[in-house]
Amino acid sequence: MVMVAAVTRRTGRPRLAPMNDPNLDPAEQILIEASRLFAERGFSSTTTREIAQAAGIQQPSLYYWFPTKFDILNRLVEWGIVESAAFARSIRRKRAPALVRLYALLLFDARRLCGSPYDLSFLPDAPELRDPRLTYRPHLAAFHEVVDDLIARAMTVGDLVDMDPQLAREVMLASTAVAMRCRVKGDEVESTVAAIVRYTIRGLASGSVDLDQTEAAAQSLSKP
Repeated sequence: MVMVAAVTRRTGRPRLAPMNDPNLDPAEQILIEASRLFAERGFSSTTTREIAQAAGIQQPSLYYWFPTKFDILNRLVEWGIVESAAFARSIRRKRAPALVRLYALLLFDARRLCGSPYDLSFLPDAPELRDPRLTYRPHLAAFHEVVDDLIARAMTVGDLVDMDPQLAREVMLASTAVAMRCRVKGDEVESTVAAIVRYTIRGLASGSVDLDQTEAAAQSLSKP
């Protein structure tokens, strides 16, 4: 389930320690370390002081990039959904069978999450997602709308088994949580993503669907 908000490069305060990757923008380093700490300790149990220390910067420098800890969370949540929502709107307009487009959308989403520089494994169970100040909801709603439309179309032509469409959506979107918890690097991303999505689709596809052919078509669509 995310277009990254652009981070304007600015000159901040002196660092306490060298960055883990000197090529990273300080804001990126903050997001990486914050996501790791949120995954290890939870959002509420992590302080901005700990985030700043992990990122190798002084605490006032963190506020220079992110005024509050909540702003860090909001950026991470948006990263997880905005690009996928944009891709969903794009894939909806493609001329391809609904199941192929749905498969491609799940591949795109899982690929983004599995290969994420951020540890988003804390998000599926984070109570903070209920906070009305978070700005991800319109993007998530757009993503769900496309998923629901493609599920309905695939069921109509018999490519998905006849079942409660809402349940079908929940089963498919479970792949998002799995992808968040299965971050891998480099060459492992594609094989991990392919396995996650194939097992998801296999459970809902009708017996008449050629999964190999569907996956091949979806793979080409999933890489814009």
